[in-house]
Amino acid sequence: MIRFLESKLALAFRTRLTQYVHDLYLGDSLTYYKLQALDARVAHPDQFITTDIARFCAKLASFVSSLGKPALDAVIFNVQLVRGVGLRGTVGMFAMYMATAGLLRACTPAFGRMAAEQAALEGDFRAGHARVVANAEEIAFYRGAAREAEQLRASLRGLLAHARRVARSRVPHVVLEDMVIKYTWSAFGYAACALPFFVGGSSSGTGGGAGARTQRFVTNKRILVNLSDAGGRMMASIKEAMELTGYTARVYALLRALHALRRDDYGPPGAGAYALARAHGLTYSDIDGVRLTGVPIVAPGGDGELLVRPLTWEVRRG
Repeated sequence: MIRFLESKLALAFRTRLTQYVHDLYLGDSLTYYKLQALDARVAHPDQFITTDIARFCAKLASFVSSLGKPALDAVIFNVQLVRGVGLRGTVGMFAMYMATAGLLRACTPAFGRMAAEQAALEGDFRAGHARVVANAEEIAFYRGAAREAEQLRASLRGLLAHARRVARSRVPHVVLEDMVIKYTWSAFGYAACALPFFVGGSSSGTGGGAGARTQRFVTNKRILVNLSDAGGRMMASIKEAMELTGYTARVYALLRALHALRRDDYGPPGAGAYALARAHGLTYSDIDGVRLTGVPIVAPGGDGELLVRPLTWEVRRG
């Protein structure tokens, strides 16, 4: 049932977000043309819209379920544990959880940045194949199959090399996480459960015979095991949160570019000497024709490549 609700939530997120992006991308302001021909902030917008939004929505829905249920379990089992080992033992365990969580957070690689880089590399690889499909006739005419194959192989090598780096960075993190959750938490938890039986002044540790004390210890141990499992799932959700930040950054970059282009904002003024953001000049309405005075001719897209030096040119009516 949780997986079903998670998939429904992901589909709802994707439906709303994709419709919103389509309204910005295919509106009356020709944003789709400006994004491709006049701006270079977002490369391969089809990758952003079709793949990155889907991954963002799936990861967001998964993060809600992977964090919500363990958090609820942790609250319930902590309440039960307070009754079993007392408030001081529970506070000590909570402090230990926070300390180890900080340690894991400090030792966790930048999974968010890695996820964003992998999505960009996959977009480049996909764009290479799309270029072959779109220009198949020209490639065949100029016998450019070897050149295209070389570019595709280079793109694939970069993608696979990045995937291997991500896999290698996960190994020590997973080992450290398992050591902390399985051994450190368990050892501290068993000590906290056994402490009331050796230190007086605890209502849970005094009274009753050996059988009653054993029963309380076994009950506390089971609560501790469930609490450790919930804590482990919450620790695992940290990695999902970091991957979610990578996809969030890419979706945010797309939305920011779409909103900026609707306002005819073509990027920071320092982007390049011939960027549209640096375009300025005067427009005269009293000239009977068309006149260009010191206007450079540049190729559309991004910073613009200079084609003709600043040109002075005039064409009169007729």
